[in-house]
Amino acid sequence: MAKIKQESDVADFLYCACILEERAYLLYKNLADKVDLPLINSLLLHIAYDSQKHSVILKGISKSIAKAKKIPKNREKELFLVHPGRQLSIL
Repeated sequence: MAKIKQESDVADFLYCACILEERAYLLYKNLADKVDLPLINSLLLHIAYDSQKHSVILKGISKSIAKAKKIPKNREKELFLVHPGRQLSIL
């Protein structure tokens, strides 16, 4: 993998990673809510909260790098665009 040299590119990458971690949090939280086994539920919640913490940290790093640069609002839509013929589902 090539190294990222532009600070703005690093900030964009970290912001995208922040969005992915937030989505991972939602995924694991929803899965935990559907599981009746206490151990599995607890482990899924632990993973969910770790993902939520990662999201907050990545967002903070991204914002500190790109204070002057505005991150595009449509970035999240680009990441989660569902292409025709593909389906997103959890269970």
